[in-house]
Amino acid sequence: MAGSKFSTRRAARRPGHFFSSVNRHHFTTEINHQEFELFINGDIKLSSAVMAHPKRVESAKKLRDSCPALGLQLALDPDPDGPPATIRTARLAWGLAATTATHHLVLQDDTELCSGFAEAVTRAVAAAPNRPLAFFTSWQSRTAQMVRLAALVGKAWAPMVDRFVPPQALVLPTALAEEFAERAERLDLSVTDGKAMTMFLRSRKAEALVSAPNLVEHTQVPSLLGHDLILGPRPSVLFAGDERPDLSELGAVLGRTAVPHFDGVAGHAVVYSSASDDPATATATPAHNALGQAGMTGTDIVDTFLTDVRHVPASHPDAVGLGWPFVFQLWLTMFMLGTTAASVLSSSDPAVMDEALRRPLARKALGTFPSGLLCSFLPQGKVPEMNDQLLPLCEVGLRSGFIATGRWPELAQIAYR
Repeated sequence: MAGSKFSTRRAARRPGHFFSSVNRHHFTTEINHQEFELFINGDIKLSSAVMAHPKRVESAKKLRDSCPALGLQLALDPDPDGPPATIRTARLAWGLAATTATHHLVLQDDTELCSGFAEAVTRAVAAAPNRPLAFFTSWQSRTAQMVRLAALVGKAWAPMVDRFVPPQALVLPTALAEEFAERAERLDLSVTDGKAMTMFLRSRKAEALVSAPNLVEHTQVPSLLGHDLILGPRPSVLFAGDERPDLSELGAVLGRTAVPHFDGVAGHAVVYSSASDDPATATATPAHNALGQAGMTGTDIVDTFLTDVRHVPASHPDAVGLGWPFVFQLWLTMFMLGTTAASVLSSSDPAVMDEALRRPLARKALGTFPSGLLCSFLPQGKVPEMNDQLLPLCEVGLRSGFIATGRWPELAQIAYR
């Protein structure tokens, strides 16, 4: 690329075809030549692929063409008429890592890239060359709460705290990519690509980080596996969009804490905590119980909630047309996040929280929280308006939790239990 510190270079991939031990057929990608471009930034040489089902090949091509510098290869499901199985395409996509590449990136076809994506990814990789790096997590995930917290306290990276690593946009060192592709060949087709990657990284003790902001967005393409009906829309918690984020400071990593989360299945706020770095071992404590253990009485909690509701009448349950229990649990989740922020920032000073809320990324990340819950039971057309009604209560609850650590110091310890 003339006049730029970035460049592309032709690179060879491993010779021959790939072989699937499951369907007993040889298969190749649509791009079946022996050379493709690497995106080079300093010492980082990035090969990349986009995985897709042939029914969505046009989406995959559109994604490829949106960032020509990456030289994305198309990895199409080699057995599209067989039973749905994302692992079948994932092992092909990860197997396309170039032998001369330092790292390999795999994207799913239903993603949209932020501005300056290739440069942002390679700068991030240069700062953490040995870490798996994810560039997406959905707005209702546990990890989304860590991304919100990271944005609030001015960090560029958050730990992955969900049971599964999101596979929408992930980069691995080439050696790991090749090893995963080989292991994936031996897995049953019932194992999803996300679960397979999670098990693999856990076995290698390779903890993934997720970027804050996310560098890709999940587009609203109909799911071939029915996820739209099961999970609803799954946009990014914090998509960079037209911004050009600098994720090159590995030091800006949010430390692992307990995770305040609204459990959509149980319908109440919980705090996930674990004695290890393995999210699979995390246990959930109802948020009100955690507050009680830290010294707040039930009356303290309810009085604080009612006071906050009075401060933002537009978020009153009667005004938004939602039940008191839901609105309370929504507030309680944000209150808990506020206590966690106080612990990370070592402060209960309202001015510190006010400064944190002035960060554009923080406000944008908080702005996706109500929608991530509402989309499960409201028509999509009604979600944005109700999100805007509930957001003031979320911000007030966050601030109240932050300040409350001054009155009940034990609240700040919940984050590290």
